[in-house]
Amino acid sequence: MDSTHEPKSLSTNLFYLFLLLSTNLLTLFLSSTFYSSSCSLNPISTTTTFTKSTSRSTNGFDGTGNPDTPQATIDLPSEFLAFSSGQVLPLGFNANFNSDTFHPSVGQACTRFPDELSRFMTYKVNGSCPDDELSAQKLLLKGCEPLPRRRCRPAAQPDYVEPYPLPTSLWTTPPNSSVVWTAYTCKDYTCLINRKKTQKGFDDCKDCFDLQGRESNRWASRQIIEGSLDFTIDEVLAAKNPWNNQNWA
Repeated sequence: MDSTHEPKSLSTNLFYLFLLLSTNLLTLFLSSTFYSSSCSLNPISTTTTFTKSTSRSTNGFDGTGNPDTPQATIDLPSEFLAFSSGQVLPLGFNANFNSDTFHPSVGQACTRFPDELSRFMTYKVNGSCPDDELSAQKLLLKGCEPLPRRRCRPAAQPDYVEPYPLPTSLWTTPPNSSVVWTAYTCKDYTCLINRKKTQKGFDDCKDCFDLQGRESNRWASRQIIEGSLDFTIDEVLAAKNPWNNQNWA
């Protein structure tokens, strides 16, 4: 049976080809124009911002990186200035840095939030860091990354006790004093263990802290689950080349 559709003429095909090419060229032109305009404007604002921030950070410092005016001390905490100032390398000039001074990395946005930065950098030097995880997270979300390093030990509970010895510690729930719970929803291990009963929604680690439950034999035997990529402990150990075992022996 003959087809009722007549083949398209050559002129129609050429028209569609021309339309396709012109559309692609127009898209390329518009995208390149937008990109070039954004590239020509952004560096100016970025350079201006960086220059202002740099001048603010360095204004009022002498050659050693110490503040020589009260205004610099008021704007930024002294511990931040001590961290961000250049540190002379102990072995002198280094070809990799092309300098004899090392400048620690710190987020440029840190100096834009002096109040939050002052709270974060207020602590007892060589003592225990304050329990201020929330303040640290706020600074990070505002672009202060990396955070300036502090000369203090990680925060710990006042009634902290040493962990259980091996192998008891592997399958024993630690004391609640082993964690500073301020920044977390759960405030003790009992809450973490009961997440499988109280927490709604999907979470593949709801029962990870229940060491007397599924976690105790989770990797001892394979569960027949379609698409599962879990391996048993025996399968992991069997995958090691025995030749390497002999060399280590």
